[in-house]
Amino acid sequence: MIHTRFTIFFLCAFLGVSACSCEKSDEERLREQIDTTKVHLYVAMKIAVSKRGDDPDVARIGERVAQAIGAYRQIAERRAIEGDDINLREVAGAGADLASLGYALYQMREEGQAIVRGESEDQLPAILPDLLRDLGVSRDVPILQRMDASTEHGLLMTTFMVLKLHPKIPVPVPPEIMLYEAWMNDTDAMGIPELAPIVRAAKSYLYATHDYCQLAQRESDGLDDVAGFQDELARAYGTMAGNESAIMNELELRALTAVLAALGHGSVAYCFMGRDEMDDARAEMKKFCDATDDAGIPEEDTAFIRAYLAYEEDDREAARGYLEKAKRAGFVDDDGRERIDTLIAQLERSDGALFGGVYDKAFFALWFAEFVFYQLEQAGIHGRLKETEVYRALADFAGTAAGILGAAQDAVPNLDEVGEAAEGAWGRASKLVNKVRGRATEEVEEAVEEVVEEAEEAPNEESEPPQAAPQASEDEVPPNEASPTP
Repeated sequence: MIHTRFTIFFLCAFLGVSACSCEKSDEERLREQIDTTKVHLYVAMKIAVSKRGDDPDVARIGERVAQAIGAYRQIAERRAIEGDDINLREVAGAGADLASLGYALYQMREEGQAIVRGESEDQLPAILPDLLRDLGVSRDVPILQRMDASTEHGLLMTTFMVLKLHPKIPVPVPPEIMLYEAWMNDTDAMGIPELAPIVRAAKSYLYATHDYCQLAQRESDGLDDVAGFQDELARAYGTMAGNESAIMNELELRALTAVLAALGHGSVAYCFMGRDEMDDARAEMKKFCDATDDAGIPEEDTAFIRAYLAYEEDDREAARGYLEKAKRAGFVDDDGRERIDTLIAQLERSDGALFGGVYDKAFFALWFAEFVFYQLEQAGIHGRLKETEVYRALADFAGTAAGILGAAQDAVPNLDEVGEAAEGAWGRASKLVNKVRGRATEEVEEAVEEVVEEAEEAPNEESEPPQAAPQASEDEVPPNEASPTP
């Protein structure tokens, strides 16, 4: 079985997508979503970090942010050694008064607002050099010589996503913060092109899971030419590690490319499924299969998706052949093979109508979670990336930012916008995990069993397709009932 908590958070992101009326363009809706006090405070924090020497008041706030980041870093390092989860509230216990710091940043919110509405941070220095300096890293490291604003935005967005989806230490990051960094990034203009495919895939997944299908598709289209970006992608780890001569081996590169294809084309397909735009969804599934072919991924690893596409083209013989291949996929266990045999039996029934109903949104979300986690394990690169000083600096900043926004509600009780995401930030993720833990996989499996049972009871009648696994509503997860540990 794949890692339970990774699956839950991956599924929650997918299953949280709801179709919009889409009367406005994706760009218009996104600009409205990121123009919030949460984002204004976050940008104010970036101002405080990058302009510590310009203004005495800003400098004092910047030093307090640096102290909070240091406290977060110490706790994270200790917890990593102990093998325990980090609790963001421990940062406050380490001497960083996050509540008053959140209030101080609230006083700077107009500066952050001006930058957000102006859609430009050109007047701000990059924050990564300061973050690395606090780690004792020289400004002469190669990545800083090539760093530009667009690349920094992309790296921050990707780091926030990694922390939010982390299987062991999920950090409650407000989605507006990630979306802001995504909006400020231009993958085509990144000064470090070997990192662009990773950022593209992360942006595509982020946009797709927030129902910005067109924006997500725009990014995933940049992942079509696998041969065109793999040579650059192979240097990504070396760039992050400060050893630009280090090149990924063939297995790492193949598996990482598969992950990017799944996060990109797979998430866009799911987004279109949410809008019931199935032609577009199937087109993205085909692009996903083509990309994994070009990357050299064994066909059995993607055969489950190919079986669905063959079925939709009314080619049952090909669908059956792909299902037989799917049983040999590296991430399919004995229980999975039994479920596939059940699908094959249903496919061979006289009408086969119920077969397509099994492939609902929840089923796809589960499959992609399994595929992504398996390929990440094959690549083995995530663990090494976490050890790089660049990732550590970004993760320390991102985790601290989430903690400050979470504490801001205590300092500014009337801050409704912050309260919606931050007041319940500590509890919402953990409560959602507690409500969903162990259920996501079980309910998808139960959906398959229900379809088969209905088919046996009424072999010549069509049945309703299984419904997506239910998710906890906000009413079921009161934002004030917070659990201290994610």
